[in-house]
Amino acid sequence: MVRVEKVRSIMKWVNSSWSVVTLRFIAAGLSFLFMILVARLLGVDGFGQFTIVLALVNVGVVLSLLGQEALATRVIAGGGHDKRKLFTYIRSARRQVTIASIIVIAGFFLFSPLFPIGKRIKDPWLWYVLFLVPLVSRTRLSQGFIRGSHQAGMAILPDGVLRPGIAVFVMSIMLVEGFWSVPLTVSVLLCSSVFAMIFGMIWESRTLQWKVKNKFECDRTQGSFSCFSWQIYLASILAVLISQMGILATGMFSNAEQAGLYAAAERFSLASALMGQAIYQASSSRFASYYHAKNKHKLVELIRKNTRFVSILTLAGCLFVAYASNFFLTLYGKAFIEAEPIMYILLVSVIINASAGPVGHLLIMTNNERHHFRAMVVGTIVQGMLLPIIVPRMGGVGAAIVVLISTLIWNVLMIECVHRRLSLNRILAWA
Repeated sequence: MVRVEKVRSIMKWVNSSWSVVTLRFIAAGLSFLFMILVARLLGVDGFGQFTIVLALVNVGVVLSLLGQEALATRVIAGGGHDKRKLFTYIRSARRQVTIASIIVIAGFFLFSPLFPIGKRIKDPWLWYVLFLVPLVSRTRLSQGFIRGSHQAGMAILPDGVLRPGIAVFVMSIMLVEGFWSVPLTVSVLLCSSVFAMIFGMIWESRTLQWKVKNKFECDRTQGSFSCFSWQIYLASILAVLISQMGILATGMFSNAEQAGLYAAAERFSLASALMGQAIYQASSSRFASYYHAKNKHKLVELIRKNTRFVSILTLAGCLFVAYASNFFLTLYGKAFIEAEPIMYILLVSVIINASAGPVGHLLIMTNNERHHFRAMVVGTIVQGMLLPIIVPRMGGVGAAIVVLISTLIWNVLMIECVHRRLSLNRILAWA
């Protein structure tokens, strides 16, 4: 009994707000260490090629997830009356993601080398990084289930801590010993992803056990859980396109070296946003719970506190990163110092995104995903129109300017939607 209580107290700490921030910070640190090791091993041009393939992986993961990561969080957090339907949704989501990931990876291997962006990849071994798509997508689905059970801290561990942690440990040994190669680097990344997926699936089973004690159990209360949402899926695709189009467009319309510089600047600019975004993501299950319980007072209070805290935290992080930008970029290598102007522009985008508040999460968790989707459509159109015009002339700096413009536009649109649909103040810090 004492042991059970001790485990419960540890779990409560792991899933508390401060532990979520701490774990996200650790995850960000491990991710940066991994990218630094890759940059030092491959150089600017090789790093650019690697980031292009990694951008394709990120797109492929979202295509494979079918929007189920966000939908799973909403269903698990906001539902649960009808156990049979809940079990049906869980089983359907797993099956859909597995089938979709197989189709996506097959399509990538067949068609990616034929497009101009694929011709930038000179080392054929880098294409095997695409095998990350089914591994990471299944892990992210597990994270969605775990997060829906209000275990935001545990949801970070599989893909955020375990996968990069193993990779960093092994690659550090490779760098010190001087024994490395591109095939070995790719193998390390794939193996660490397998371990992360297994851990995620195990913990997913543990968290869902109390939600679905008996798959044949069915309460009298009738519930309805959609197994798929076109709006969430398409919005998630557009969101990842918006986040990856900068790197992809730079590699396509400029060169791999400029793509490498942009990727390095983006990594450090996102460091300032990761902890804040982790808080918004961790609160998403609470948004769904309070909304479905019609508890507007607690919903508004949570939104206000989160927006204020995240805005201050992100601003402080951006100022620190900007001040030490020279030092941070040199960690990748001296050649990466040219990415400094790109970083400054991207930091402004990060501040705007954080200050707008959790508008995207709010729209999805309150069944207003169609409005989130429309904002993503506009943002994608803006980037699609401006990137081919500006990037050939300005390289990575031009891509960063386009990202800043689109970030401002889609946040304004979502703020207006939140104001109209949820009757909240446009400035969520004073909601």
